[in-house]
Amino acid sequence: FSNQIEIPLTIQLEYFKFSKPNISINSSQAAYISITDPGRMRWDGDTRISWEMIDDLNLSIQFYHNFDNRPPSGNSRTWDYGTVLGLKYTF
Repeated sequence: FSNQIEIPLTIQLEYFKFSKPNISINSSQAAYISITDPGRMRWDGDTRISWEMIDDLNLSIQFYHNFDNRPPSGNSRTWDYGTVLGLKYTF
């Protein structure tokens, strides 16, 4: 086990529209530059969109991704990404 020291750089965006249709967009992107392992860089991102289709019924979609140019030993994948689709009713 070794300690990692990294410099984080983060950008975050939030957008809300409260009139019909209600929409919210949230995005967070972060890069991590390693000090203890020169040349290593990681990147994490997450974007979420929510739309109120009718009163109290929301459709949401999330996109996420992760990158590590030198992943931990035993894992040869440098990219991980995906999409999540959801339907939410509030009462």
